[in-house]
Parts: sequence; C-alpha cells; structure tokens
Amino acid sequence: MASSAPRGLLSIRVGTICFFLALVGMAGWQYAVNGPRAVRQEQRLASEWGRIRTMEGSWGGRLQRMSKPEMAGVGSTYSSRTPCPEIFSHYDAELARNGWVHEQAARDAAGTRNEYRKGQYRADVTCADGAVFDRYRVNLDWWGPTSDARGLLIFLTLAALFLLVAKGGQYLLRGQRPVRQGPTDT
Repeated sequence: MASSAPRGLLSIRVGTICFFLALVGMAGWQYAVNGPRAVRQEQRLASEWGRIRTMEGSWGGRLQRMSKPEMAGVGSTYSSRTPCPEIFSHYDAELARNGWVHEQAARDAAGTRNEYRKGQYRADVTCADGAVFDRYRVNLDWWGPTSDARGLLIFLTLAALFLLVAKGGQYLLRGQRPVRQGPTDT
C-alpha cells in the first residue's frame, strides 16, 4: 500500500519523531539519574544550614528547600533592624567559621550581596536597605556538573540523530541501501 505523503516528507516525519523521542528520553534520564543526586545535595545543604547561626534580632525566617535535576538550594528571608554592614559582618564570621570562603561583593536591584564558596557549594547573603528595617536573605546553593559543554554535546548528538534518521530514512523506507558514488572508470 502506497503512502499518500512523498517519501522525502515521510522520512522527515520519521526523523522528527525520533528527535522528539530522544529529547524526551534525555529529559527522563535527567530526572531519573540527576534528580536523586540533587535531593542528596539538598539534604547536605540543609545540614550545612543548621550549622550557621541566625543573626540575633532577626525575625521571619523560614527555611525554604528546593531541588531539581542538577541544582539544589536552601534559603530563608529575614527582617531585622540591624544595618546591612552589621548583617554582613555577622555572616562573614559565621560562614568563615564553617569553612566558607568570601569570594566577592556586588550590588544589584535586589540590594547588596556577598558571595561565598565552599567546595562545590555556593552561598550568598543579600541585604536590601530599608527605611525602617532591613530585609536580608541567606541562600546556600549547589549546581550540578551540567555545563555548557554537556548541553552542547547533547544538542549536537540529537541534531546528528535527526539528520541521520532523516537522510537514512529515505533508504530505509524504500528497503534500499545507500549507493556509494565513487570514481567511475571510463
């Protein structure tokens, strides 16, 4: 029985279906393999969080936890009448006591932020200057080893699969093998 679609179009459809199946497979693999690792990292961060003393005179803090493949984090937002420089001084000492190294300070729309690192973990303390009281946030984060190189590798693999299936599908649907064109003898 003949297909109503041209063979080239049918091979592109087969290639597209394979491409999307590979994409869904990669996403499933991400959750199956990296999801549990992120949960373990979240638990380690929560344990690390328990060793950091909250600044005296702060209120409203509630630990928020999050994990998804390749990232995990814990953090809390507090309010305090203490000025930001004193908040930073407290957390500089607290984090250093627990092995964290201060990396940099920055200022952006959220306020002033100090960033720290401890092995594969990152921390930041962000303080938003307020008129009556200051709000500040303390975060501990883990970002998995997913890098741009791995993402590029996945993209190139899927693109190659798509092209291979789209081109090879023309021959597979006809039940033929590709014919190699070589130099001809005359």
